[in-house]
Amino acid sequence: MGGGAHGGPEAVALLPVAGLPGFRGDPPEWSYQQVKGSSDASNDDPFASEPPTGKKWVQTGPHVMIGGPGIVMLVSYPATADDTRKPYVMFGGTPYDHLMVPVR
Repeated sequence: MGGGAHGGPEAVALLPVAGLPGFRGDPPEWSYQQVKGSSDASNDDPFASEPPTGKKWVQTGPHVMIGGPGIVMLVSYPATADDTRKPYVMFGGTPYDHLMVPVR
């Protein structure tokens, strides 16, 4: 497995999300769709290349990622990837935090 599959050829850029509920409208807000899912070494460390000792790879099916400094709704979602079939925050508390929203 490889870490950080986000942004591969199976990813599709989406429209800006400013103006949707839960967003302040401060750019740059963004959204991105990962149509084949992804595998990440960590839900907490955006630079991890291997899972921490005792942890597994974070496996996420097809999903939409929503991020940017205007996102105020992140606090209402779990900061763990215990159940990737439900929305959760990835890389919370870092400049790379974003909401992961499964689409299946």
